[in-house]
This record gives sequence, C-alpha cells and structure tokens, in this order.
Amino acid sequence: MAVAAALALSAPATAWADDPSPAPGGSTTGITAVTTYESFDTKLQARPAPLPSGAYWGQVDIRADIAPDAGFVVKDLSNATLTITDASGGTTTITGTAYAYNGYYAWFHLDTKNLPDGPVNLHVSVDETATDGTAPEQSRTLETDATVRTANPHLTAVSPARQAVVWGPTTFSVDAQPSADGTPIDHVDFYYIVGNTPAATDSTAPYTFTTTFAGLAGYRTVTAVAVDRDGYRSAPMSFSVTASPGPSVTVDPYNRTLDENGGTQFGISWTAALPNGWNTVLPGPQYLQQWLTEVSIAVDGRTVVTHRESDGCWTPLGLDGCRYHNVKANWSEELPQAGLGLGTHQIAVTATDSTGASHTTATTVTVVPNRLQLFVQQLPRAGVVQGRKVSAAVQLRSGLSEAVPSRPVALQARYAGSSVWHTVAKTSTLANGTGRWFDFVPKENATYRAVTTDSKRQLVSTSTFTVKVAPKLALKASAARVAHGKTVRFTATASSRETRALVDLQVYRSGRWYTVATARQSAAGTAAFTLREKAKGHFSYRVVTRATARFATATSSVARITVT
Repeated sequence: MAVAAALALSAPATAWADDPSPAPGGSTTGITAVTTYESFDTKLQARPAPLPSGAYWGQVDIRADIAPDAGFVVKDLSNATLTITDASGGTTTITGTAYAYNGYYAWFHLDTKNLPDGPVNLHVSVDETATDGTAPEQSRTLETDATVRTANPHLTAVSPARQAVVWGPTTFSVDAQPSADGTPIDHVDFYYIVGNTPAATDSTAPYTFTTTFAGLAGYRTVTAVAVDRDGYRSAPMSFSVTASPGPSVTVDPYNRTLDENGGTQFGISWTAALPNGWNTVLPGPQYLQQWLTEVSIAVDGRTVVTHRESDGCWTPLGLDGCRYHNVKANWSEELPQAGLGLGTHQIAVTATDSTGASHTTATTVTVVPNRLQLFVQQLPRAGVVQGRKVSAAVQLRSGLSEAVPSRPVALQARYAGSSVWHTVAKTSTLANGTGRWFDFVPKENATYRAVTTDSKRQLVSTSTFTVKVAPKLALKASAARVAHGKTVRFTATASSRETRALVDLQVYRSGRWYTVATARQSAAGTAAFTLREKAKGHFSYRVVTRATARFATATSSVARITVT
C-alpha cells in the first residue's frame, strides 16, 4: 500500500502534500520535478510514514513542478495528465488539479491499492502555448517521467466463480497475501455494501464467509477487503453472483415399515416447487429465469428414478401439456424393493432448476423380518437370593409389529458349564401378544431365554438374559457371652451346599471388616470356625461366601458376642 517516487529529474527533500515548495530556480524550464507525498489516511487519522523500503502506503498525492519555456505560458493546468504504466504494461490516466504559487504546480491523487506491488512508471504531460502573438497560437507539450514504488496487501478470489449462480449455504473464499514489505495479514472483512459494517470478519486463513439465500437477498455482490497488522487495506475485490432460493422438496413414503418379502408397498409421494412461482427472474449479473428441470430419487445413495423436463408432456415435470415450463410438480410412484435388505434405508429426492440450483430432502424406511419375533418385555432382577420367586414377561410380534395372541411360550435356562437348555416355566400370549408373567424360582446362576415356534415349527427365541443367584447364608455362634481366654465356635450354613466352596469369617474393627479365618463348605453346606478373642469387649462377626460359577457371593447377618 505504498508509493515512493524515484525522481527522474531531481530528488526533493521529504515534504507533505500540503507543504509549499520553492519555485524552480535558474534557467531550468519544463517539468522540473515530480514528487510523491503520503496522503492523509482518514481511517488512521494520520499521515503514515514511508516504509523502510522507500514505498508509501495507500493514498498518495503526486506534484509536478512546471516551468514553461521562454516565450511560452501554461494557460490551462487542467489539461495536465498523469499516465501510470505498471510492469505488465497496463496504463491508467489521471487528470490533475492545479494552482499557482511562485510558479505552476499540477496535483494528481493516486490510490496505490489499485496498482500491483513494485515500481510503476509515471508520465506527466501538460501543454504550453506561445506568447509572441502569432496566429494561430503555437502550442507544444511539456513532459517527463518518474518512478513510483507501491506496496499493498492483495486478495485473490478462490470460490465461487464470478457471476456464479449460488443457492443454499454459500461460502465465499479468498486468498490474502501481504504487501512487498511483508507485514502479515490481520483479517479479511466481507461486505454486502462496502463502507457499511462488515457482514463478517475472518482472521484465519483460508479466509471465508458463509451466507444463505436469505442473507444475499437484495444484494448482487459480496466484497472482500484484506487488512494487515498495520491497518492498511487492500483494494476491494468483489464477487458478482446470482442468488437463487433453489427449489423446495417434500417427500412422504407410502409405508415407513416394509415387509422383507415385499408384502408391503414400497413407494413415495413427492412435491418439488420453486418458491417464487411463475415468471420469476433472479436479480444478478445473468438475470436468470427459473423452472424445474429434473427430479431424481435415490435409495441409499443409488439413483433409482430420474424425471426430466425433456421426458415429454404429461410426465411428472411436463404436466402442463408442454405449454409452459413447470415450477411445481406433485407425483406418487412405487420404487423397486429388490435387494432392499433388513434394516433402515434412506430415500433422498433431489430437485434441480434451470439455474442449476438444487435441493435434497431425505426420509427413511425400515425393512423388518417377515417372521415371528419374541421380545423380553420386562426382565427380572439381575441378582436374586436362592429360593426366592422372580418374574419375567415377553411379547410375541410378527414382522410388522402386529401382536400374535394365544401362542405357547416357554422359559428355558442354561446352567453354568452346560450347553443344554432346560424348560423352567410355561405360559401363552394374551390377545395383545403379551405373555403372561413367568413366575419361577432360580436355583443357581443361569442364562435364560423365552422360546416359541412359528407356523413352520421353527424355533423363535428372545435374546438371552442372565440371573445371578446368591445362596441363603446364616451364621451362628456357640455362645453370645464367653469368658476371656475361652474359645467360641462359629457355624455358617449356606443353602447352595456347594462342597469345598470357600467361606470367609470376618470381624468388624475400626470401621472395617477384616477376614480372620477361611473354611470350605461341607456337603451339607456348613463351614465351622473356632477362635479365641484376645481382648475383652463386644465383637461383631459375619460370614461371606466367595462367588463361583454356580452362585454369586452372599453375606450373612451379623452375630455379636461379648467377652468378659
């Protein structure tokens, strides 16, 4: 964003645009000096200093000092021109303003944001007219060259393409590069109208702004301006686009649940429409008219049906007898179900209009097995005490979730270490397909399932569930009060009667339970412990069985003794 004048004729001392300079002296005539001054920056409220590279930022003023030849005068300084030629050969011509102060000066205001970085050539020219009274008057041109050095941040458009048609969420992306002096880019501002508050600011590359049709409505351009860390701004770069609302689409399946064997109809009803109706012309550089051109239907990402305007009259997009383009279409149609496996599937309907704008709406259908399905409706508790009754309920449904009444159902158990299923309870389903409660008494750890048979006598089963069984456990002390130094005998009795299963005797001290002895169960489920307390006082004891493959752990009630 800067300009430096490397003068072709002379190198004046540093001066600002509003500082008067002395008139050229001696016998020098013509354009004696071309000087560049940094212009006042209204955003920074200051005149920026020249860059170390000798370039200047942004707005600059060029002054040409003019001394006409002997016998000539400059009658009209308004014909003074400045022609700028950049390195690529591009030229720009500026007409100057002028005033006299001990001589002639022509002023030119230059915005270097519109120039490429690096040196550019300045060619200044003005006409002088002879004063000897000859008729017609003789005139000739005074001209000279100087070099100006510029430095600005720049922007390059990335997407979308200029004059593109955009719809839905649209992201405008630019690439910002620092000026030749290397001052980093701080951020990029995006505007609908430059000079207003930015619509968005992005300080991280890649620099983007995402908006919608509603955001773009009424505007035909989005303009970006890069700002570096010194506050200097690039030339505005604009995207000229046509914003389209795009078509709308609705879709409704005939059935959301389908039979895997094709027993239910697989189809949809859809509507595609343009929100602006007939004879709509979109504002923008292309002034495009909209109508529906294509509707495609995809199942799980694979297109199965496509309707086009070119299909002919009385087709989904030609319902108006081919007299007019169509802006709204309604249609119902069956879709191929072959290859549609069990599970959930997506149906997506995409409508496209004449501008290329499109919109997709999706829905889902679920294919279920065409066979009986048995579900555990309510599970029993995961852990129970041996000998206690528990309950479970099941429900029997067909493939389309229809209840199956009056069907026998059995509850089966498979015990640890066995692969055989044992029937432990029976019931039958009610009119709503719900099974009566299974009431059963688990005798040990087991995996359970409910089963029935279908019309082909094939087994239909629920998923399995597990019930852990803890034995009933009791502890008895030989005496509640004993003399100090005497022994106490404790007897544990477990309903599991699991020979050689371990039982721990524990005492409660200092807020914790401590194991003081371990014994194995007998065939009768008993385990005996004999111990002598070393201190007098009151003591609490309990026994805990260790978990096995057949039984969960169990804890007895507390036995209390007093040592006197």
